[in-house]
Amino acid sequence: MKKIFIILLLLCVNYNLISQEVEDARLIIGVTPFTATSNPPAIRFSPFLTERVVDLLTKSQRFQVINLTSPDALKQIEERSQENYKAEKWVDTRGQITPDYYVASDITTLRLLFLATEQTYKVSLSFTLKLVETKSGRIIGTQTFQSAESKRALSPDGSVLNSFLTMEDDIYNYFKNNFIYKTLLVKVLELKGEEAKKVILSAGSMINLTDDDVFEVYTNDYSLSKTKPLTISVGRVKFESDIDENYSICKVVEGGDKINQLINQKEKVYCRLVKTN
Repeated sequence: MKKIFIILLLLCVNYNLISQEVEDARLIIGVTPFTATSNPPAIRFSPFLTERVVDLLTKSQRFQVINLTSPDALKQIEERSQENYKAEKWVDTRGQITPDYYVASDITTLRLLFLATEQTYKVSLSFTLKLVETKSGRIIGTQTFQSAESKRALSPDGSVLNSFLTMEDDIYNYFKNNFIYKTLLVKVLELKGEEAKKVILSAGSMINLTDDDVFEVYTNDYSLSKTKPLTISVGRVKFESDIDENYSICKVVEGGDKINQLINQKEKVYCRLVKTN
C-alpha cells in the first residue's frame, strides 16, 4: 500500500510540474563558428566542427545552447550586450535570448593524410576553445585540445570526426569544470513539521547525477543591484533518485526550514552543484 501511495504521489508531482511553466535556470551558452586563422584551408571543416561542439553541449543537458552560426549572429549578440551592459536591469529589447557566455574556437592544426595503399584518410587535429562572458567581453578560459591517434576513414569528413571523438571527453570535462551546473528547486516533496526533508529539482536522468552529488541551495537578493544580485545560501540538498529525464528527488541536508519557507512564499529557489564524484 505504501509503495502504491508513493507512486501516485510522484505521478501527481509530475503532473503538477508539467502543467506549470518551470523556468530554465541553466546557463545560456552560444557557440560561434570555428575559425582557422593560421590554417585557412581548414576552414572547410568549420561547420562540421561547430555542429559537433553544439551537439556535445546540447546532449549534456547542462546548458541552454544557442547556435550562432549565421554571419551576423555574434555581431548582434555583442551589440545587444553592449546596449544593456550598463543598464539597471539587463533586458533584451529585441526580444531575443542573449547567451551568458559564448564559445569562440580556432583550428590551429589540421593535417589530412591520404593513405593511397589503403584508400583511407587520417588526420591530426588541434584547436583552441575560448570562453567569453558576453556582457563584459571578459575571457574566462582558454584551452587547446589535441587529437590522439584515431581510426582511419574512407573520407576526409569521416577522419575529422574520428579525430574529434578522441577529444570529446576532454572537451566535455572542460565545460563541466568551467561552468557550474545550475538549476531550480521546484517543489517540496516531504515535510517534517515545518522543515523540508525531500525536494524536487529541475534536473533529471539526462544529467547523470550520482549519489555523491550535492547542491547548494540559494536565493538572489536584488536590493543592492539589479545586475549583480547578492547570493544568499539557505541550505544544501543531496541527490537521491531520478523521477524522469526532467526531475529528480533530493534529500535535504541543511536548511530545510528556510527552503520550505521560501517555496511557500513562491520565491525562486536556485541550486548549484558544489560537490560531485
